[in-house]
Amino acid sequence: MAKVLADKDVKKLLGIVILNADEKRINPNGIEIRLGKHVLFQSTDEEKELRPGTFLKVLPGETVTISSFEDFVFTREAIEKVFPGCDLMALVTPTTTMMREGIMQTTTKVDSGWSGTLNWGLRNSSTKDFILGYGVPFSS
Repeated sequence: MAKVLADKDVKKLLGIVILNADEKRINPNGIEIRLGKHVLFQSTDEEKELRPGTFLKVLPGETVTISSFEDFVFTREAIEKVFPGCDLMALVTPTTTMMREGIMQTTTKVDSGWSGTLNWGLRNSSTKDFILGYGVPFSS
């Protein structure tokens, strides 16, 4: 039976399935993930590595592939510790705040059994630069 997890269930995943997460980023049916260190600018193939105190600047019309600050362990062994007898997958979706600002983020999924740092794309469709700090949630 498929089910959407409530915030109390997402909280149980911290430290086991979702690593390096900020508990304050939990919302009613998920968690806001933060900008990680790996960035690839699609138009130039330039790769950047962000560090604490640094920022990503995406110019209007630019598309980048970004990584999550958090790591995810969707292996059966990890899930079993929290939800015995279950598998788990996740959806990564854009926030309405980002969409209102003209940031188009690819919706992607985390497959059951997968483990690692997430990578996905976003495009600045606005007329302004999009600036986001390392480790900052995407809704900020």
